[in-house]
Amino acid sequence: MTTHNRSPDFLLRLAVALIGVFAFLQVYSVQAVLPLLVRDLQASEVQAGLAVGATVLGVALMSPFMGMLSDAVGRKVFIVGSLLFLGVPTALLAVAASIEQMMFYRFLQGLAVPGITVVLIAYIGEEFDGKAMTRLMSLYVAGTVLGGFMGRFLLGHLSEWMGWRSAFYVMAALSFAGALFVWRQLPASRWFVPKPHFQTALRTLSGHLKNRYVVAACLLGACVLCSLVGCFTYINLHLAQAPYRLDSGSLANLFAVYLIGMVITPLSA
Repeated sequence: MTTHNRSPDFLLRLAVALIGVFAFLQVYSVQAVLPLLVRDLQASEVQAGLAVGATVLGVALMSPFMGMLSDAVGRKVFIVGSLLFLGVPTALLAVAASIEQMMFYRFLQGLAVPGITVVLIAYIGEEFDGKAMTRLMSLYVAGTVLGGFMGRFLLGHLSEWMGWRSAFYVMAALSFAGALFVWRQLPASRWFVPKPHFQTALRTLSGHLKNRYVVAACLLGACVLCSLVGCFTYINLHLAQAPYRLDSGSLANLFAVYLIGMVITPLSA
């Protein structure tokens, strides 16, 4: 069945971009408050870094299987459900009594994210083609960049105003609001055909491991994220110490450099 090459209206373009924002709002937000977590939870720098990496690990482990699950069930229901689920561990972060609990809740956050990111990409690929698909993909990626910035920016400044525990409640409310927005604004799939054959999907997945182009793309992504996440994680711990002594709000402002991606992505598309 061929895709329908209709031109997406403004509300649909906005919905796709905001889904990208909501998907990455929580992924790296904790980076801006790492010095506070080290102090309040009596954690080491390595443990603080693991609190960031736990979410990334959850994303990596769940992503290969989320496509198969949504192939069998549907697209929109997974995106909305994943956003709802994402809000739960985000709220639980506010009551974490130890850095180990923080890591666990962060890992649960990571399990929810592929239900948004992977499934939305599949949705766009099924419902659109040609230039319409390219434009929506670029809007989605631009949204993920904005979400990565806004998560750090909001959590950092909210922690200055109300403390990091209360700030996580606000962040959770944003995920729940995102689920409501997607439920109301994202059109239901028109070209989705259920594919409940998991054995076929698993064979396809194993075949990807032998595809040098897929493996090369994965390694490229791993190298980029390794340097990016590592730098943005530990630079906060460094700048919170003497002689800089930046507070969480000032650390959050550093991530404004992220916003260049919002300009580059639509232009490159």
